[in-house]
Amino acid sequence: MKPKKLIYLTLHVFAPCIYFFGHLAIQYVRGNNLMEAAVDILCIIAIYSILLGIIWSLLIDKLDQAIKADEENNGV
Repeated sequence: MKPKKLIYLTLHVFAPCIYFFGHLAIQYVRGNNLMEAAVDILCIIAIYSILLGIIWSLLIDKLDQAIKADEENNGV
């Protein structure tokens, strides 16, 4: 898998899912209401996604340059 796709999947898909289910598991163990916890965590994930989208769009050129330089150095 290409590094750019792997970084994208990790930041935009895997991290929010792990955070969501991890937070729900902690709230379940504590005995809190899961629906309230789900709403709270979804709001946090929405803010995370917006900020990550902005950062991703600003730094994508630097990421492309770093991947290109790495490929040239490794001879791939």
